[in-house]
Amino acid sequence: MGQHLLQKVQHFLVIEDELGKRTIPLLETTCSIGRDPSNSIVIQSPSASRQHALLMRVTMPDTDSHMFRLIDGNLQGKRSKNGLKVNDHTCTTHDLNHGDEVIFGEDVRARYYMTNNIADVHFLESCAADEVTGFLSNLHNPMQTLTQSGEVLASFNEAAIVRLASFPELFSNPHHRN
Repeated sequence: MGQHLLQKVQHFLVIEDELGKRTIPLLETTCSIGRDPSNSIVIQSPSASRQHALLMRVTMPDTDSHMFRLIDGNLQGKRSKNGLKVNDHTCTTHDLNHGDEVIFGEDVRARYYMTNNIADVHFLESCAADEVTGFLSNLHNPMQTLTQSGEVLASFNEAAIVRLASFPELFSNPHHRN
């Protein structure tokens, strides 16, 4: 097989809420998640905040790969009412790993996956909920070879957040200082 057949790694969330289960490809640099229709990813649940969380794409140091950081609240720093849990642990920020389960509020479930096989994505989008679980547990994690030490990522993450905070166009209501 030639290099041109290699697929780019795709990131996506499989969300379960009052509307059922759906697969959402993560294509944007920053995604807002919440009940309000203005969010990039709208979730339906009374326990979800209007602006519940943010997903930010972060390029991993010394690679051409990226990951997604989940942050509780909105771009103005206001936290969600009922919080976030990742793999049953309450958190305000979390770097998502392949297979992580996120709970927004009390009852909206999402799983984060990445794959470099587009056929996997098509299968996920077309199959019934009970077929998904077994399939996803066997899905290959293309990032296993890229695992880095937590300290390197932690210091890099701080720099990424500082850099992101310097982009006023990301904020819907920037405060102008004279």
